[in-house]
This record gives sequence, C-alpha cells and structure tokens, in this order.
Amino acid sequence: VAQVAADGHAHAHRPPPSAAADHPAAPGEVRFPGRDAALAWAGGALHAVYVDEGGERGPRVLHRRLDAQPSAAHVVSPAGEVTTAHGESALALAALPDGTLVAAYPARRPGKWQGVLLVQRSTDGGVTWSAPRPLHDDGRDGGAHNFLDAVATPEGEVVFAWLDDRSGRQGLRLAATADGATMAANRTVDPATCECCRTALLAGAGGRLWLAWRDSEAGVRDVALARSRDGGRRFAPAVAVSQDGWEIDGCPHSGPRLARAADGALWTTWMTGADPAPGLYAAVSRDDGATFSPRQEIARSTPGGAHASHPEIAVLPDGRVAVLYETTGERRHELRMRTAEAENGWSAPATLAADATYPRWSARPDAETGALVFTRHGGEGGSEVVVRRWPDLGPGR
Repeated sequence: VAQVAADGHAHAHRPPPSAAADHPAAPGEVRFPGRDAALAWAGGALHAVYVDEGGERGPRVLHRRLDAQPSAAHVVSPAGEVTTAHGESALALAALPDGTLVAAYPARRPGKWQGVLLVQRSTDGGVTWSAPRPLHDDGRDGGAHNFLDAVATPEGEVVFAWLDDRSGRQGLRLAATADGATMAANRTVDPATCECCRTALLAGAGGRLWLAWRDSEAGVRDVALARSRDGGRRFAPAVAVSQDGWEIDGCPHSGPRLARAADGALWTTWMTGADPAPGLYAAVSRDDGATFSPRQEIARSTPGGAHASHPEIAVLPDGRVAVLYETTGERRHELRMRTAEAENGWSAPATLAADATYPRWSARPDAETGALVFTRHGGEGGSEVVVRRWPDLGPGR
C-alpha cells in the first residue's frame, strides 16, 4: 500500500514490527486473528466481516458475531474468490431492517489492478451466505472496481458507493439494494475522481444521503460532498469541503469520513498534503452540507516526522464528536483520538493503541452504544482484529 507523506512522496506502508501478543487486552476488548474488519449492528447484535490470510488460495472474507466472546468464524467468500481488501480498499457490511446482513468486498481478477466488487447476503445471522453477485452493472469481470463504502438507510435500503474506471478513468458510482440479492441500476455521481481514496456515505431520515470523496479537478485532490433528498437517486451539485488546493501526482490513499451529531450538524474529517500545513482536519456544516465551516486542525504531518492519516469521525453515545486517526513515525503506528469541546476547541490527543491502523467506528442504530474496530499488526504473530465497545475505548496498550 502506498501513502503520500507530508513531503508529497509515496511511501510503502509497512506493518510495525511488534507482535500482537505484546499488547495485553484492554477492558472490554475482543480480539481475533485477521485484519481490516467492517462492523454492523443487526437486532442489537454486533457483527464483523474481516480478511483472513489463512485461505488455501489467498486472503478470504470471514464473519463473526461479536458477543462477550466472538463466535466461531463463518466463511463468506467462496473458494476461488480471493479478496484484495486492505485498509482504504475496504470491506463493507450493513444490515437491513429484517436483520439480513449484506457484505461487499473487492475480489481479484487476472492482471494488474484488475478486480470486481462482490455482494453476498446472510439471512441467518452470518452463519451461511449466498453466492456472490457483482455490485457493478458494467458487465466487466475485471477493470478497476474498488474503494467501497456502504450505509443502511432508515427507509430500509443498503446504499453502496465505490470507484470504477468504466468510462476510461476512475469515477464515482452508486447503487442500492432492498434485499441484498437484487441491485438497482448503477448511477454515476462524478465521472472523474481521484483514483485511490475510499468513498464515504452517511444516511438520514427522509431519504437524506450524503456522499463525500476525494475529487480531482485539474490535478487538485480536495474533498467534495454531494447531498441527496431521495436516497441517492438525485444529488445537488457537489460542494468543496475545504479549498486546500492540494496538487499532487500521486496516490493519497486516504479518503474522507462523515458523521452527524444529535443537533443535526454534519461533520467531516480528511487528510491533506497541501502546504503549508499538511495533516488531518475537520469541518462542520450546519445547513445540511450546503456549506462548511473553516477547517479545524486535528493533527499536523511533518516532513521526516510523524504522518497523520486514515481518519474516522464518530458521534459518541455521550454526544461528543470524536476524530480517530493513525499516526506513523519511525518506530511505530499509533491510534489516537481527539474530541470536540464546545468551548475549548479540540481536546488533547489521547493514544488509544499502539501498532494500530485504520480505525472504524460503528454506532448501534439507537445511538446508545457503539464499537471501535482497528487492525493491530504483528511480526511472527500476524495481524489481529481488535474491537472495543463503548465506553471501553479509552487509552490502551
């Protein structure tokens, strides 16, 4: 995986050297072998799909139900489908109102950067899964299909967003399903985007849907947002979240994230490498995404020093807005969190975990609890999925 550091150059993303066993479990923590998990709540239960390296032919997708102890692993992707999911190139998991789980993931096809996005559903809590179907309707068993996100809407659909190159370059596509088995026709939201950053979806009542992505206008890789009032069938013209002016001939590999607070404020966070202040930022919209506040600095990236990337934004059950993010230094990765304080800007950074990457937050639909998931990389011990439920997501080892 390539990242663009503060100096604007691509660098290899190498797992930290420490073994997973070097980190005793924090209170309320669930851990199991694997990496790059996605979470969803169904009927009050927490579910995860994740990448397992132990498949005979290569990485595969597995499922676990996460009670006090995780269930046995259930195979999602069938034999012969090798997933290429990793970090930004994510898995997706969502639940329909009847408890049906819908999972999507990228799968390999012959040739460089060739792949498909596959969808499967489970109607028995993740124990068994349907045969995979393509998410995209361009008829290609190959091409570039990747950088996926999904959201369950209050109206009972799962909406997917992703990037593919069906028009000759990467563009932003959208599709929805009401049952996990049949998919509505794909829609193009933006025919020309940045090539390699994850998309971000957020749903609200009344058919409201927000979609954020890293755009590419004349080489400028700033974040755009579009909003819909009919579940994504039509979108208002996209707006720039911030005029960072990041011009780069490279692969940022770090997309935006979205969250909506109890007061209706729409929050977003993203990474930029634009001088003179590369790093992570957040901004808030109080008019449903039509305009955004000036950006607020979360973490600065410094040439030759720490690099901040892969942010997540969450509304915690106590109402606070939190940005979780990864910092990369010479010796280790760390997962950190800052919370928005009404009178005092942002809290000081709190370190939640070491040797940790790609934080993702999932709130239960009633917003009374939630869970944080991340990957902890090890040496000979391999990687593990780590899940911390609210309120036990504080500083850990």
